Amino acid sequence: MRKVISLISDYFLTLIVGFAIGMFICIQYFDSINLIAGERFFVSKETIVLGIFHTLPVMFFLLPFALMLYKIRHKDNPAQSFITFVCLSLLNWFIFYPATLKLQNIAEKNFSEKNANLELKKLTSGYFRQSGGKLYFFSKEPEPDSADVILLENRAEPLDFAKEEKLDLSRTSEFYRNSSPFRDPLAKDTMNDIPYHVINIFHSIKFQAIRAWNYGLISWLCFCSLGFALCSLYSLIKLSSWRMINALSALFFTGILIWFNDFYFSPMNSGMRNFLHELFYESGKLNFFIVNGIDFPLMLINLLFGLTFTATGIVIAILRNKKQGRK
Repeated sequence: MRKVISLISDYFLTLIVGFAIGMFICIQYFDSINLIAGERFFVSKETIVLGIFHTLPVMFFLLPFALMLYKIRHKDNPAQSFITFVCLSLLNWFIFYPATLKLQNIAEKNFSEKNANLELKKLTSGYFRQSGGKLYFFSKEPEPDSADVILLENRAEPLDFAKEEKLDLSRTSEFYRNSSPFRDPLAKDTMNDIPYHVINIFHSIKFQAIRAWNYGLISWLCFCSLGFALCSLYSLIKLSSWRMINALSALFFTGILIWFNDFYFSPMNSGMRNFLHELFYESGKLNFFIVNGIDFPLMLINLLFGLTFTATGIVIAILRNKKQGRK
């Protein structure tokens, strides 16, 4: 019983610590998006809300891995630990995650009208800024959508001397696109080392989760095939007698599953995705899945991943028991 309580406490401790770290990172990132050089760093209510609903989904994806790490370290009471892991996983995917999505829908309704009317923040004067191979000096206080600047360098067309010009800063301008998702290119240059590809992976899966939840319960249950695949990795916690190998295996396969569920919807995979859609949907027998916004091939692949991991774990356990019986 003590191990069960310890596993549950480890679950919530991991959730709290991970949430705190994720919130700190998200607040820094989202406030930096609107940060202007020369202004003070300010944490807004919108930033906190954004941080909550970007951090929690990532935690829900990674919590099975955290619980597996605990179990790899503590191998006592396997039956009780397994039942506890199953209960916590069900709680994770059928209570906590849906509740987060529901709260997110409420929060988005409250903030959507306010955010729609937000004006572009003014850039500050007295700074050098680069955009599209050009170097500008903002000599005068800019307007939200334009600025009087001095063009000092143009890599495409070398300048004989600096010249003044009116620079478009609106949402449709090249300057705005080059600095996106930041407002100030100086902030983007400062945060150039952020692993945006990792952020985009979780953002893509989060979008699929929101889409599945909005389509209804059946669509959400099918999306949870990813959750089943992630949780099935629990079967591999005794893959080796070396705990480090078990931990690295859990980390590797967790990363592969999350990466694949993002890669499946990427433009690079459009050919294979279209092929699978034609293969399964051409007969019209699976139109039910189309109507409910369910990607049947992806759901099937996740289920196959999960069943493969589970079967592998069972085989490993049987072989290990036979080996111990001979001794």
